[in-house]
Amino acid sequence: MIGATPLRKYAMDLQTFPKDASIAWRSTGGKGVWGEVRRRTLDRAGSYTRRLLVETDLARLVSLPTPVLGTVSRVKLLSWMRSQYRPLEDLSA
Repeated sequence: MIGATPLRKYAMDLQTFPKDASIAWRSTGGKGVWGEVRRRTLDRAGSYTRRLLVETDLARLVSLPTPVLGTVSRVKLLSWMRSQYRPLEDLSA
C-alpha cells in the first residue's frame, strides 16, 4: 500500500505529541511546543521540496573558463588590518 507509510507517521505523531509537547513546555515554554508542532507539520512538508534530484550527462556540460579577477594569495593579518584602518593622524584628513 503506497499511502501506508505517511499515514503511519501521522498516527505516531498523534500518539507521541502530547507527551513531547509537555516535555517541551517544561523545558522551553511555548517556543518548545511550537518547535514540536513545526517539526511535525512545516518541517515535514518542507523536507519534500529539498529532495530534488537533478540528473544530467556530465559530457554535455559546457566548460567555462574561470574569470581573471586578480591574484589569489594567502592573507596576512597585519597587512590586511593596515589596509582596513587608517592611522589616527589620518582621521583629520
